[in-house]
Amino acid sequence: MNDTAILSELRRLNTLRATGMVFAVSEDNRHCRISMLAGNIVAISFRALRGMEALLALRDARCRSYQFVPGEVNERHLDLPRTEQIIGTGADAAASDDAQLAPDLLARVERELLDLVGPMASLLVEEAASVATDLPSLLDHLQPHLDESDVKTLRQRLANV
Repeated sequence: MNDTAILSELRRLNTLRATGMVFAVSEDNRHCRISMLAGNIVAISFRALRGMEALLALRDARCRSYQFVPGEVNERHLDLPRTEQIIGTGADAAASDDAQLAPDLLARVERELLDLVGPMASLLVEEAASVATDLPSLLDHLQPHLDESDVKTLRQRLANV
């Protein structure tokens, strides 16, 4: 993203750990929705595109107006890079390049966790992925939210990943 005004707002919302959606309109009247959960960008929709495709298309767009609306976020796009990379927060973005978990790994963990905890799986994976650097640390961060048998089952299912 190159539009400094909306980037500044996204950085502010990230610092505040805000949850809700940023609704924006580009100079060519295209609508954009950026969903944030606890300050992290979890979904982007722009034109008819979603996730990484929307982010790539949004790079060169300039926003005419935008507004943050606090509230619940239901949609998540697992193919997005970490928030620090999207908003370019300097050293944190460079450091997170190496630490980022692969989107396909996160999707696999979420699918396996869905069988165990239901719809909370996506939220738990998102929160754990924001601090984890590899699969073992991701599982360690998920462990407090699961009972002992679910932890064992999840580790067994993901043993060959």
